[in-house]
Amino acid sequence: MTNFNMQNHSNIEPTRVQRFLWWCAGANIRALSQCRDDWHKFTAVGFFVCLVACMATVSGTFFFVETFSLPVYKALVGGLFWGTLIFAVDKIILTFYHKGAGEWKRLIPRLCLSLLISIAINEPLFMYTMHGDIEREIFNQTTVAVNDTRSKSGTQEKRGRIQGEIDESNTRLRQLEKAVDDAEGEMNTERGGVKTDRTTGRVGEGSIYSIKKRIYEDAKNKLDVERGELESRISTKTQELKAAEDIISTEASRRDASESGANGFWRRHEIMFSLLLQSPIKLIAYLFLALLLIVLENIPVLQKFFAEDSAYDKLIARKKNLADDRAKALVGLEKQFEVELTKVDSELVRRIIAAVLSGNFDGLNLLEKELAVKLHAESVGRLTKTLISEFGLVEKAVPLGTPIYVQAVGFPQVSGQMSIPKDLEYSLTLDGLDSEVTSFAAEVSKDCGNSVELCQATNSDGDDIDRNFLPLVKQLRPDRRLLLHFERVGEETDTAASTTSTRI
Repeated sequence: MTNFNMQNHSNIEPTRVQRFLWWCAGANIRALSQCRDDWHKFTAVGFFVCLVACMATVSGTFFFVETFSLPVYKALVGGLFWGTLIFAVDKIILTFYHKGAGEWKRLIPRLCLSLLISIAINEPLFMYTMHGDIEREIFNQTTVAVNDTRSKSGTQEKRGRIQGEIDESNTRLRQLEKAVDDAEGEMNTERGGVKTDRTTGRVGEGSIYSIKKRIYEDAKNKLDVERGELESRISTKTQELKAAEDIISTEASRRDASESGANGFWRRHEIMFSLLLQSPIKLIAYLFLALLLIVLENIPVLQKFFAEDSAYDKLIARKKNLADDRAKALVGLEKQFEVELTKVDSELVRRIIAAVLSGNFDGLNLLEKELAVKLHAESVGRLTKTLISEFGLVEKAVPLGTPIYVQAVGFPQVSGQMSIPKDLEYSLTLDGLDSEVTSFAAEVSKDCGNSVELCQATNSDGDDIDRNFLPLVKQLRPDRRLLLHFERVGEETDTAASTTSTRI
């Protein structure tokens, strides 16, 4: 017999840290404790599993910070959940991995799952390293989009028209003011005797001065007349211009908010990959980090696949074979039990059917007899319905007399009515109503919790009712009330408790 405990290390016990790392590696701690040479291998595998879980926690935290703009302490909760999930998946992969036939087929899906996990961990980490570049690109794209909205707004045409009218009014006002200033300058130049192309050069207020003064006064009067209208028009148009600019600003703000709301996970990834394609250095760094995480994630599974069968693997295989043998033995016992149970069922059915067919139930025990009686009653009922439907047998309605009001003395809740066929109303005795009285006795037994029997029957005046010879109706008073008195008979035996009727 192979000895899986390769060396005697009974005096060496694993530490708590080693046991924890073995548990992380999905190992059977009790079996591994017997295989001293495999301790370091599974300790390293457990360390890698914890390392990947820690990286997943950091990656998940970055993901929540970048995608949802959460504070770090809130994002850390999501990161811990993500790290725990990755740890659980890795532990499940390692726990249910076992060497043997068909190992390649079992390895491929595990490698694919590990590859997906590596990508999921890698993306948030690398996105965080490119945070500045991504934010700058998002700002540039948002600015371009907002400016495009401003330039293509339907209100821009109205704004341009209003601005043109304001500029036109300002130009007219400046022209009038310039005409007044020019006229005033020529008037003063003529009075001062300054010689120009438009003045005489004579000092004083001559005829030319009077003409220039009249020109100045006309220009000033015209300015005074049009100034108020022009300033009012400029003020009105300025307000319209401000309203138009507010509309454009609102459209731009909506576009800005829309662009900001679209800066989620997928847009950041799209921007990140576009930046990677534009920068070979960043692309190489991204591929290197992705490859590193893929290797780290798959080291535990690959180590188990490429490693030769160790003492631990052989011990686990032996335990598995023992478990398979035990399971096969249990299945065999269950099959044998089902076969024996089927034989018992067949024999029981045969005995009950034979008793029903012969009408003799004496050879059956209590439970078998009860089942046979129910089966016989059901068969009779089904046969009755069949005969009625096939041969047109219809029960004739029997005319009934006035109801008799029955009450169990001492049990006011047990009461009811009995109807006697009209043609038997003055000939039927109380013993002829044995089944109805038995039903009342059964109800009283349920209430008091013990079997009872009829000890006395009276009318509403308290007179005893003869049960055997005198007709019942003739002994009742006009109120037709029948009072039944019951008494307890003590605890019943199993045989008496199983009967379906009570003797009167």
